[in-house]
Amino acid sequence: MTLRNAIGFLSVIVVLLFCSASALATNPQIDYLKSQQLGGTLLDNFKGDGLSRAYTYDQALAIIAFTKAGEKASAQAILNKMRDLVIMSPAGAPACWYSGYSYNSSNGVFSPLELKMYTGANAWMLQAINYYQVKTGDPSYADLAALQVSRMDALRLTTPSQCLGAYALGSEYKNSQWQTLAGVSTEHQDDVYAALKNRAFISGDAAMMAKANAVRDYIAREGWAPNLGSSDTVFWRGFDNINVVSDRAIATDCMSWSVLSQGALGPGGEKYYLGLDWLLDPLNTRSTLNTQYLSGVGDVKGFSTEYEVYQSPHPSVWAEGNEGVVAALRAAADDLKVTDPTRSQQYLTLANDFHGQTALLIGSDGGVLHSFSAADPPPPEPYPDNFRYESTAATAWYYFNDSNVNPLETIPEPATISMIAFGLLSLCATALKLRRK
Repeated sequence: MTLRNAIGFLSVIVVLLFCSASALATNPQIDYLKSQQLGGTLLDNFKGDGLSRAYTYDQALAIIAFTKAGEKASAQAILNKMRDLVIMSPAGAPACWYSGYSYNSSNGVFSPLELKMYTGANAWMLQAINYYQVKTGDPSYADLAALQVSRMDALRLTTPSQCLGAYALGSEYKNSQWQTLAGVSTEHQDDVYAALKNRAFISGDAAMMAKANAVRDYIAREGWAPNLGSSDTVFWRGFDNINVVSDRAIATDCMSWSVLSQGALGPGGEKYYLGLDWLLDPLNTRSTLNTQYLSGVGDVKGFSTEYEVYQSPHPSVWAEGNEGVVAALRAAADDLKVTDPTRSQQYLTLANDFHGQTALLIGSDGGVLHSFSAADPPPPEPYPDNFRYESTAATAWYYFNDSNVNPLETIPEPATISMIAFGLLSLCATALKLRRK
């Protein structure tokens, strides 16, 4: 066989590999997410609750999941509809999107669920655009990202204070004007930091990176409890009122998303991974870790949404939160594999264990149950602790962990089959050139 024929043969193999990869790409979680698209665009948050609601945060997760799965058209359908919805915002809006939208199936119209815009949800949408652009190389939505960044400046706290550099909770359109929602959420700062940092990498905008770093510094200064003299290795939930009352409740996402957005260590060497240890400690009576019994399944171990310092814990298993912890454990394990290989391996074992617990909540159609609590069996089914419906967010997070995706990061992933195939072709082409010389 001549070298030219060999290259032709390899090219056919590469095409077959692509076709095989495409054929094998069907994934039950992705299939479920696609089935939840309302009018082929935004996704319904829950299956079977009788409502057609599309929260902005969930749309961002779906964009990232579809992009990772190679379902570019599905990701674009969401992005295009979100572009349409920007114009619904009254003039002077401090962000691009409301918290969520209701869908009217008779006319295909999405209407705001409430006239509130939350910083976290909008930051997640910005991060979804970042992820899409980096993974596909398509800059079609870069203008939307730029608009989002510029609008969110209105929520940035610039007056010297405890909350300097952070972003307010959001804004509400009331009495014909936008009014800032009092409060600063640590979880939202994680979202903002990741979104701004990754957009700054993409655009090369040094000023934007400085704003991202100011958010990072706020989290370390006011969110990480040990830096405030506490013996608790946790992230406080934030401020109930800007610069007024510190909200020292403990939320699962604050531990996991801080690690996902920043890594195992903070900017000053803070051991952020200890927040995960705090959650995982079975002797810690203030952790959100618990075990609940689900009929037909048995005992399921996981995390509830939060533990209120001055109230009783919410005993529930919350699948989305479970998977956030799984992703954080894997991210921390990767960061610590050289400096602390024993802890790194422990984290990987725990991550696989909790991922397996979430797998018990997968329905026959690939959707993942939102939450359940044995202490409060249905009916009723109160949100968020005992909401026994399959969830877009929980399903997307489960897919992220099955596919080794940190949704708060956009750095290139390990070599894929397409990259390997491209490498093979490049080697063959190089060999052919050398032979011709």
